[in-house]
Amino acid sequence: MNYSRFLTAVSAARKPSPIRILTELQQRSPPTLISLAGGAPNPDTFPFHSASIKMKNGETIEFDGAMMKRALQYSGSYGIPELISWMKELQKRLHDPPTASFSPERGQMEMCVTTGSQEGLCKVFEMLVNPGDTVLLDAPTYSGTLAALQPLGCNIVNVPSDQYGMIPDSLRDILAQWDSHKPDSTTPKVLYTIPNGGNPTGASMTLERKQKVYELAKKYDFLIIEDDPYYFLQFQKPWASTFLSLDVDGRVIRTDSFSKILSSGLRIGFVTGPKPLVDRVVLHIQASTMHTSTLTQLMVSQLLHGWGQEGFLKHIDGVVEFYRAQRNAMLSSADKWLKDVAEWHAPVAGMFLWIKLKGIKDTQQLIMEKALEKEVLLVPGGVFNIHSSEPCPYVRAAFSLSTPQQIDEAFKRLSALIKEALIRTTEALNFSLADGNSSESWNRADGGSVPMVLTTISQIIAREGNCVLIDCNITGDPFPNVQWFNSHGHLLDTERSDGRWWILDNGILNITSITFADRGKYTCMASNVYGTANYTVTVRVVFTNGDMGVYYMVVCLVTFTIIMVLNVTRLCMMSSHLKKTEKAINEFFRTEGAEKLQKAFEIAKRIPIITSAKTLELAKVTQFKTMEFARYIEELARSIPLPPLIMNCRTFMEEILEVVGVEEMRHTFVRQAPEGHDSGCRGGGATGGSAMANVFTILRERTRERERSGSPTTDSDDASLHEQPQQIAIQVSVHPQLAEAACSMEAPPLPEMPSSPPPLAQLSLEVESEESEQVEPEKGGGASVTNQVIYESHV
Repeated sequence: MNYSRFLTAVSAARKPSPIRILTELQQRSPPTLISLAGGAPNPDTFPFHSASIKMKNGETIEFDGAMMKRALQYSGSYGIPELISWMKELQKRLHDPPTASFSPERGQMEMCVTTGSQEGLCKVFEMLVNPGDTVLLDAPTYSGTLAALQPLGCNIVNVPSDQYGMIPDSLRDILAQWDSHKPDSTTPKVLYTIPNGGNPTGASMTLERKQKVYELAKKYDFLIIEDDPYYFLQFQKPWASTFLSLDVDGRVIRTDSFSKILSSGLRIGFVTGPKPLVDRVVLHIQASTMHTSTLTQLMVSQLLHGWGQEGFLKHIDGVVEFYRAQRNAMLSSADKWLKDVAEWHAPVAGMFLWIKLKGIKDTQQLIMEKALEKEVLLVPGGVFNIHSSEPCPYVRAAFSLSTPQQIDEAFKRLSALIKEALIRTTEALNFSLADGNSSESWNRADGGSVPMVLTTISQIIAREGNCVLIDCNITGDPFPNVQWFNSHGHLLDTERSDGRWWILDNGILNITSITFADRGKYTCMASNVYGTANYTVTVRVVFTNGDMGVYYMVVCLVTFTIIMVLNVTRLCMMSSHLKKTEKAINEFFRTEGAEKLQKAFEIAKRIPIITSAKTLELAKVTQFKTMEFARYIEELARSIPLPPLIMNCRTFMEEILEVVGVEEMRHTFVRQAPEGHDSGCRGGGATGGSAMANVFTILRERTRERERSGSPTTDSDDASLHEQPQQIAIQVSVHPQLAEAACSMEAPPLPEMPSSPPPLAQLSLEVESEESEQVEPEKGGGASVTNQVIYESHV
């Protein structure tokens, strides 16, 4: 197998410690070796000299001076050699792993000692689980496992289970969501399970299920972490086969513990698995605890070598008999006190009883507050769930420490506690029914009660392929018979469901692997001898796979195609319009005189953003004679998302202004009298005077040289771009409103005009305007005369 793909970046970066390697070499070297390499302290400075440990059978374990010096010194990270070799032989006898005969590269079985199996689990998770990886497990599970996994940032997926452990069919449905044949597939890399006497449920997986799970591991190429601290506490023989005994590929990592059978305080555990992976676990140990206590390892090693395998297994039999008696005592007390208020399954291994309390939605507050008042303590079931805040009606009871008498008294108190909680719930329900609308009292004189809904949940949202538990949330005395109906009104028959769903004893509907077709409303019908009640919940399914994915893909492709066609059409139309506009601009530059102004209007009409009636009207009124309108057109043109057109707008507007000959600059007006006429009109012949109109010449200096745009559209004739400056002659006529009115206008004599306009700074001539002399009105007229000034321009 390619184990490198399973390693995290941190684990792959781990390198062996040279100092730890030297320690390993020194342990395997003869006593004559003189080592100056290690940095170990001198044991002669330690205050301990020797120790003697007396066993229950009267034998003793002696630690003389030499042994004590070794026990108090550093040791190898794999563990002391004699303990490792003894445990390897035991594993081969109990599990007969196929990997024992493999080569190291192929995944030969290897072992290392850990400070309890919990440390081994933590190191394995650090080695295998990256943030975002998917880890499969059957919850509820050991809270220590959740505490180790959740900070790693992985996605924990719960595989449904029952009293016989993980359900392979549910695991198959979950794995079907991933395609393991893709190189970049995010298929789960790790499955974690407690196969025997699970903590907290006490469930034990059958051999048939283990075989199916292992086949799925081969198909989807993931590793199995077999956490088996209760393997030696199986109450039936022969002991169940393990995943290690089925491992033909080298994909099982097994953790064992002596905490339940020798001592929990000695903190001795083992990791067994493929050598490439166990070697990596040792690198993690080197960087943290370095090794398990040498003293405890030597103590256990001497004990096991003294016993031998037969003596060890004989001790195990005695431990199993004790826990079997404890389990039987707890089951007997449970039947005596909890039969009417709780339900459970008898465990076949371990030291726990998983109890579901009837009519109790969540046991957290009940145990942590009320149970302490009754002086009885159990573990609320919610702490073993992936999301501990979710309501859980279970509690875990351990039969390892208490005597049968204490167990009996504890269950007596627990029974009273549950009944008090149910009474409080009943009182709350009666209070809600006290308005008299109920046709029948919830409580009966004989102690029974009509089924009632405790809490309601409007809807449940589940992802396709997951397991869904729908609680009926109904209580009654006696506990009602529960039937479930789907949205079509069909009764859900568990016998004909082929394992797709079943109804638990407490009325919970378990849909093992929900599909998109399972969405809809589900109604729980509960009835007993006193009446019936019903409860409906809506199940919504998040679609993840199926034929509809192709439908969505087709819809998306069609929508994308339509949008692209529309956009391409729009671009083509814009391109055509742009070409026509550029053609009109080119024609504009090739025209002269008044026709050029007309072309300018045609170009303006082709620019959509400046074709409003207001703009065209402004153009006609101003006749393009102000820079204000030029700037206005330029700003509008710049807002057009066509860069060539924007550049050309400025160019052709400058050409228009150049033709018209008006810019926002300084002008000099010179009055020029025609030959043969007086320079002004006075008094008497008003009519004749107006006929001899005054002519003004505008002398203009260009403040800068015109710059031709680099746009390819400005391919006009050179003549149109370099025309000589032009003069505009303006004929000014002053017409009084009254016939008798006279005008008087004086101006300085006209100087001799140069052949070319001089610079503006050299012009000293200015328009001298004098107030018109007021004409004497005729008799009888008292109003002043108002003159009208008319300007006519000629290019």
